[in-house]
Amino acid sequence: MSWANEERLYQLLPAIYRLRDHDKGEPLRALLSIIQSEVETVESDIEGLYENWFIETAAEWLIPYIGDLLGVRNLHTIDSAGVYSLRAYVANTLRYRQGKGTPAVLEQLADDITGWEARVVEFFQLLGTTQYLNHLRPDNVRTPDLRRTNQLELLDSPFDKIAHTAEVRRIRTRQGRYNIPNVGLFLWRLQSYPIQHITPRPAGGRRFRLDPLGLDVPLFNRPEAEPDIRHIATERNVPQAIRRREMVENKDEYVGSSEPAAEFFIGGTQLTADQIKVCHLGEWDDAGWSPPTPSAGEVVAVDPVSGRFVVLPGTPVPAAGQIEVSTTYGFSGDVGGGPYNRNETIDRSLEGKWVGRVSQDGSGDFATLQAAVAGWNAAAGAAASGLEGVIAITDNLTYAENLTGSETIQIPENCQLLLAAVQPFDLADTRLDADGARAHLNGNLTVEGTAPASSANPGALTIDGLLIEGVVRIRQGNLGELNLTHTTVVPRAGALIAPSSSNNRLHITLYRAICGGISCSDSVPEVTIEESIIDALGGEDVVAPGAEVTINRSTLFGDDDDLSVPTMRLLEASESIFMGRLNVERRQQGCVRFCYLPDDSRTPRRYRCQPDLVLDGVNDPAARTAIRNRLRPDFTSVDYGDPGYAQLTRVCAIEIRTGAEDGSEMGVFTYLKQPQRESNLWAALEEYLPFGLEAGLFFVN
Repeated sequence: MSWANEERLYQLLPAIYRLRDHDKGEPLRALLSIIQSEVETVESDIEGLYENWFIETAAEWLIPYIGDLLGVRNLHTIDSAGVYSLRAYVANTLRYRQGKGTPAVLEQLADDITGWEARVVEFFQLLGTTQYLNHLRPDNVRTPDLRRTNQLELLDSPFDKIAHTAEVRRIRTRQGRYNIPNVGLFLWRLQSYPIQHITPRPAGGRRFRLDPLGLDVPLFNRPEAEPDIRHIATERNVPQAIRRREMVENKDEYVGSSEPAAEFFIGGTQLTADQIKVCHLGEWDDAGWSPPTPSAGEVVAVDPVSGRFVVLPGTPVPAAGQIEVSTTYGFSGDVGGGPYNRNETIDRSLEGKWVGRVSQDGSGDFATLQAAVAGWNAAAGAAASGLEGVIAITDNLTYAENLTGSETIQIPENCQLLLAAVQPFDLADTRLDADGARAHLNGNLTVEGTAPASSANPGALTIDGLLIEGVVRIRQGNLGELNLTHTTVVPRAGALIAPSSSNNRLHITLYRAICGGISCSDSVPEVTIEESIIDALGGEDVVAPGAEVTINRSTLFGDDDDLSVPTMRLLEASESIFMGRLNVERRQQGCVRFCYLPDDSRTPRRYRCQPDLVLDGVNDPAARTAIRNRLRPDFTSVDYGDPGYAQLTRVCAIEIRTGAEDGSEMGVFTYLKQPQRESNLWAALEEYLPFGLEAGLFFVN
């Protein structure tokens, strides 16, 4: 039973008692308000007890106990909120057992346990054999049809249908595939990130790139949900880069469906599938190249492999701001500026705050970031006391502006400003929605703390959900905090710089961020890097000479061994990868634990770090060199913009891939718990794999 009135217990009292209580200063009202808070706690607990009866609504900690009632055992319980859960596996256990051993169940099992999209291939079905006339398989031919180019592209992929000769090596080692007892489970580790209405990057003339930074980023599929557990995944159901021939043959599914991989808007009008041509644009920089010839009604030509498109002859090239695209890219996880859900990490409240909405379509309070910053600077400077504010960018477009000079963001004493990309909202709303939003700033950003030097409460700036193609600079002054959360300061195009000798109360925090080089003056006292990528491959150093530095679950890149990370004090470095020397001046305090770093680094005491742990007791110089080479982390890509950027490869040393404190991988993607997911899948396969068959796991990306 509930009442809308918050003082429901007090309202239950007869009116005479409430009148007498009012005459005595309302002590009874105060007492009942305390009792009511405890009543609400009990009610909430009772509601939770009811919800915990059902796997769909049970608390995460209770899922292993429900699974135990069904005999679901021997699986890791992984603490990675919002990334991984055993809920689907426990919920579908009975369905698995009803169809035990079938490819569809094995596929659903892999999907539910790991959270990765999966496809099961029975390799014995692809063996080239002499066929029994009473059991013909027309598709299983020893010589493939060379005219079926689309099928030839899929050779040795998860969707291969061409017959092969037998391989006798064991499939569990991923050395052999096509044999009588073999079943392969293909897994896609990358995720697809669709982002709506962004500004493509002009490349001259009629040429454009889908990526707003002008990078050749492949177009990823936006996976469709499979209709039921009996369905075997197709290319449309998995998050992978789209092939040209696949997009040509199924163009309506990729650009004309309810969840398209790409959309094009010219002058506010969306192009239909018939107006889009799919072709090869990888050679458009060659001399003598000319745009493809359009067929009737075609307006643009797109290349999904390179992420390029051109406006076809016969259609005027749109003016600046008249062309937008929606696209889908691939990446390992929710790190850097991206369109994923950031509602749990952003301060979403708008109550009592100064609010400036920025939108290029005129629906906001400001049309430019410079105007919004000017509005904030005026409001914060005129405030009698500390002011909290939000500059909310409510579209995903590119803002080619420099927030420097007179447009520098000013943070007065005891003021806090959030600069974030969010969904459009009305001023009557009280909460922000940061799901699906990412804005692009093509320019430099400068912030200045204007609090007096003696102030104990300098202000703070938080930047969330932005893609910054420029330098973030902290001017001389007194700034208390700079927080970069879920933000990218594009490597080799930008950096974070705090060059002044002031800001002696400044605490710089990077959380789930990607950033180029970091350079701080001696006066900056604290730098914290959490689950982030610091990419100094452009020649910059990570310099924080006077700071107390904390680096947890992060990856730091440099040119071979030339990355320099000099710092006065390292409070803690944990579960991180340093692709360069770490030089700490004061080594009497602090610790480095579960990290990879070159063994010539100068650090505080180390605990279970690599390659130290394996080199311990090895004295032979040749053996030590071989160990160092084997243990050097190997990445799918070190180029920002590639889908596999900063992702450890499958051939990377097992000591690195399982070297974190809880057995997950070192580096920025520790939180994904990928080794535990793989281990759980192996454990479950023992129950559901048919007798006599052997499984192998193959990671597609």
